[in-house]
Amino acid sequence: MAAVTEEILEHLAAVSFVAGRDARAALPAVAPLGAAAELRYLETGRDLFFYDREAGKGFFHGTAELVAAFGGLDPWLEQSRVFLTQRGTFRAAVGFFAQAAALRRTLGAEAELVWFDVGTRWLAQHVDSAAAYFRLPVLTLFGSEGVAGLQALMAPAEALLQGRLGLGTYLPGALRVRALCGLEGVAEWARRGADVLAAGRVRGEAWFRLESEEARSFLLEILPGFRLGVHKRLFLLLLQAWTGLQPPLEDGDWSAEGGRAFVETDGRSLFVPAVMPDREEALLAFYHTGAHLAFGSYEEEAIHALFRELGMAHPPLDAEQRVTWRPLFAQFGQDLLRFQMIFDLCEDLRVDACLDREMPGYAARLLRLAQRRGRPTGVAGAYYDAALGMLAQLGAGTLPEDLTALAQPRSGIVDSFRVALERYGDTDLPPLGLADRSQAYLPGRSPNAARPVYPTRRHPAREEMDLDGDGGLGAAGHEEEPREMPQEAAGNDPDLEIPPEDIQGTGGRGGGHSHARQGHRCRAWRQGSQRGLCLPGMGLSPSELQGGLGAGP
Repeated sequence: MAAVTEEILEHLAAVSFVAGRDARAALPAVAPLGAAAELRYLETGRDLFFYDREAGKGFFHGTAELVAAFGGLDPWLEQSRVFLTQRGTFRAAVGFFAQAAALRRTLGAEAELVWFDVGTRWLAQHVDSAAAYFRLPVLTLFGSEGVAGLQALMAPAEALLQGRLGLGTYLPGALRVRALCGLEGVAEWARRGADVLAAGRVRGEAWFRLESEEARSFLLEILPGFRLGVHKRLFLLLLQAWTGLQPPLEDGDWSAEGGRAFVETDGRSLFVPAVMPDREEALLAFYHTGAHLAFGSYEEEAIHALFRELGMAHPPLDAEQRVTWRPLFAQFGQDLLRFQMIFDLCEDLRVDACLDREMPGYAARLLRLAQRRGRPTGVAGAYYDAALGMLAQLGAGTLPEDLTALAQPRSGIVDSFRVALERYGDTDLPPLGLADRSQAYLPGRSPNAARPVYPTRRHPAREEMDLDGDGGLGAAGHEEEPREMPQEAAGNDPDLEIPPEDIQGTGGRGGGHSHARQGHRCRAWRQGSQRGLCLPGMGLSPSELQGGLGAGP
């Protein structure tokens, strides 16, 4: 080791024991490059440490990975000196040293150079913005669009800086908008936001943080996909035609974070998102969710039987007399999502088999859409494949013995639970998290226990109850008051949000209304359609209405 190199090390140790120790620990990664490289490296490290201790520590700690990723000191050593040109750049420097090596390895040299150049421009204009930029995870920043995507994401921000809007406010919102609406949506959102910012700073910052109602409304306007607004009534009438059900429709969950859009139910209403990927998935989602109501997924007697499997006399109920599902899955501890997903696979197959008997071609149509949509990546793909395989076996008549039992007319949700228990004990499906679970469902399907539900009842004197309000009565046989549509549906996931001490519930019986098995009603409607009966309230025969939808079964 050259004398001048040792002198620098001793100088660092005299100033700070930590600096001397970290520099000596990092030096072996640089030593193979030669004495000149060692000296150049230590001089830069010393300057950074004297500029700011955190910047210096980040430099020394990241050295081994940086040398390995770049194959030496160039160009990252020279890049690091840019953080000595402005006051207060240490947070940006720490972000650079922590991420440059990983970026170089994953996206390559060009991506690293562009990332650094964009950050350098911001360093010269607004140090806090540069810190927000360099500290943001690089894979999140680049997304799936690569270098061009990064440049398109950052382009609107430079104009907004003239309105004193920094990247700390712009980037989190822009990334959420990109996830929902793509880069074109980001550009449009930023243009509108510039006008809002000019009208008032507080209002403008709320817009870019996606905290204002006007920002949320604007995102709903530009969301890509099939908008259900004007089609919901038609889809509901089709559901009524095939199942006899006409549940109320309410606004489904929506958030600026994005995520997959599902049609869901609480046993009483259908919660419908504003936008779905396409028209076919939206219609199949209505059919599938309605099938859960029509074929007993939330029937009170079945739910009581399900909880008796756990040794509980009654299912736990919340303050609104809805069944909370957590005790059903709590026995699986940290693995509850995996069992819940296997249970959903079994129950979804059961209700889809029921609906396919009443609506010939439904299962084949769902299978075609799922095959066309393609397998999701990661852990979710294993569950997607499992669901796809079950559906293909249903169509081919080759279901294994346990699943064949679920495809029988008299099967119920308790049968699905028992089959799921058996399959869970011998599964090779991997554990998964909430983000994986949301991507694991076939198009049109959705989590069955994502909401607490009102248990439905069968009247003791009748096989089924009407849901379309005959004689002015509601589904439970009593007069219903008009219901106001909420701005947002509650839709919490009970698996994660019900405190453990609440899982035993209060017991008692739910006061929900009835969605009994509707199979004979479906057959009666189909027989009536052959005699030329009209769909209630439309003035069209069912065959004419189906023809108007084109793709309908």
